[in-house]
Amino acid sequence: MSNEALTPINHYGEKLFVCKQCLNNEKKKYTQKQGEQSTLIRVRSWRSQTIREPDYDIVDNYFQIVREAREKNGATIPELALKIGIKESVLRRIERDGCSQI
Repeated sequence: MSNEALTPINHYGEKLFVCKQCLNNEKKKYTQKQGEQSTLIRVRSWRSQTIREPDYDIVDNYFQIVREAREKNGATIPELALKIGIKESVLRRIERDGCSQI
């Protein structure tokens, strides 16, 4: 790798550092020649569009299990909500009716 200075660019939302030659190539791609019509090319994602099945099952009475486990460990709703990173109101709804309204 040479010691030439690198220039930061924004390439599809990512910050990259490129040499002068690569910077010139990048500019050529996006510079429109006079009289030339611009064309929008849509790039498809390389990721698969298939929907994966979840790797877990939810038990019917999980709201009771959550409440009993919290009470057994002596935690309050605010403490548990903070620890697992959800709002207190969401945890209250989960414990109340199994989250059917969320």
